[in-house]
Amino acid sequence: MCGDGANDCAALKAADVGLSLSEAEASVAAPFTSRTPDISCVLEVIKEGRAALVTSFSCFKYMALYSLIQFTTITLLYSFASSLGDFQFLYIDLFIIIPIAVTMGRTLPYPRIHPKRPTASLVSKKVLASLIGQIVITSAIQFWAFFWVRSQEWYIPPVQKDPSSDDGKLEATNYENSALFLVSCFQYILVAAVFSIGPPYRKQMWTNESADCLPACPSARLVHAVHGLPVRLQPGGAAEPDGTLTMTEALDEEDAPRPFKCYLDVGLKRTSTGSRVFGALKGASDGGIYIPHNEKRFPGYDPESKELDDEVLKKYIFGGHVAEYMESLEEEDDERFKKQFSTYLADGIGSEDIEEIYTNAYAAIREDPTFKPTEKTKDWAAESKKFRTPKLTLEERRARIQAKIDAFKAEHDLE
Repeated sequence: MCGDGANDCAALKAADVGLSLSEAEASVAAPFTSRTPDISCVLEVIKEGRAALVTSFSCFKYMALYSLIQFTTITLLYSFASSLGDFQFLYIDLFIIIPIAVTMGRTLPYPRIHPKRPTASLVSKKVLASLIGQIVITSAIQFWAFFWVRSQEWYIPPVQKDPSSDDGKLEATNYENSALFLVSCFQYILVAAVFSIGPPYRKQMWTNESADCLPACPSARLVHAVHGLPVRLQPGGAAEPDGTLTMTEALDEEDAPRPFKCYLDVGLKRTSTGSRVFGALKGASDGGIYIPHNEKRFPGYDPESKELDDEVLKKYIFGGHVAEYMESLEEEDDERFKKQFSTYLADGIGSEDIEEIYTNAYAAIREDPTFKPTEKTKDWAAESKKFRTPKLTLEERRARIQAKIDAFKAEHDLE
């Protein structure tokens, strides 16, 4: 029903779709108001309505399949007491699902009206067939990735946790986790493209610029993770930890990867000169990560001359300040020295050995920078529980209070 006056208000309310052609009284009663005073706007309402219906179904199918993709991933990982990590869940929801869900509906309607209406039933054959088909395809790909990883020569089975430990956490560092996480992330993006239905009710998917651009960043990071950058500690980083201020730059080679850029977040850590957080910054920068910084908080910086003494900083890098403290403490208080550095002395380490230890450590990192977990000598979870006060039951707390009352009465001869 189209109307432009007060006498049309009742009809506009009773109609399935009411369209006011003016901004007067009729616009109050009608759910739609047109700025153009002719019925050509009816075509726009039909196109927008059909596009909105198709978009609603697409978003429903995407959210349903997103849950099922993640269900498949978690089920496979649960089969050997593993799961995705907290950051992986956060990455999926925050950087993939939310941007796609928000931008999927921003595709404009198709300029021409199709003779046939879109389906209006969630349980129609068309909707269920596409949903079930995608479930089968995505599940099959995840199963294939799961068993393919396990069949590789470089595959190392995950370490089985002690059943007696009750920390309540599932292991998230294993090959199956990495493979399923990367595969599922690509599936979240590809499924959004599959369900972004275009003509005859909406424009083509690539006309929605926001939906094209937002998933590009996580997609690029996923491709980076799959193919990986060459493990090089010096894409412009320092060849040796010599104490000089070196900013990481791109390699001179053609098609060389640019350095990974990050920022130092100190949180609640005090940013006093010589703080260990700046030592970590210096090590990461020398290792090839681009971290914007200056020399003002490094040991050896003179605020008056505004210059950095490289030798002072190098001494700190190689533990020279620790060696000096060991020597001075040994001369002043030998007993305290033996107590404070008992672990060093047990391993035969003296003040003259500190620099050599750091030199060997830097050389080992240069030779192979990959992380190698060490075998735990103790069950530290069980060790920490030794110092915890056990939780008492209600009966035990009452008995404890009654024992204190009885002891107090006996001490003061009270009945």
